[in-house]
Amino acid sequence: MGRRRFMSNHYFLGIPVADALRETLNQAARSYLTAADYKRKTDARDYHITLLFLGALASEQRTAIVQAVHQTSANWTPFTLALSGIDGFGDRRHPRVLFASLKETRGLTGLQAAIAQAVAPLGVRLENRPYHPHITLAKRWVSGDLPMQLPAVHHGLAGKQWTVSAVSLFQVCPDNLPNYQQICLFPFQSEKREYS
Repeated sequence: MGRRRFMSNHYFLGIPVADALRETLNQAARSYLTAADYKRKTDARDYHITLLFLGALASEQRTAIVQAVHQTSANWTPFTLALSGIDGFGDRRHPRVLFASLKETRGLTGLQAAIAQAVAPLGVRLENRPYHPHITLAKRWVSGDLPMQLPAVHHGLAGKQWTVSAVSLFQVCPDNLPNYQQICLFPFQSEKREYS
């Protein structure tokens, strides 16, 4: 219980998946999870791409981060993201994390780098490893093997696109469904910076 209460004041910046793609992702996940069991399967309402995990934030720090992300997002223009298939972190037959992969885009990686640079002076600890955008479908493998070797092209997902026009600040709410509550939206407003 103590851990859950602790996690409830954790935050992250991310991009929610378009509503129109949530059920498509959910069906793809189910097709892979018939033979493998995971402790945590992501609820379709929680599908997102994490830009930056912030952890626990004091009120003043959260306010400063909101201002910095608002300023950064206001200088961004919408860009398109496209799904590419299914992959995982860890063993190829039973990865510890199963996720939907994305086609690489400079818009997304540029946005993540700009936000990281904007919030780093505010006490946010940045990861040392390279940014690897993905949509988590399940994590914490328990038993069984996936029906095919990863990475795999999933024909129901490959090429499905949506336009990103904002960043969201989410609060982790482990005792609720959905687990991630959007508490602030930072829309893109400028034509100054374009990526494809």
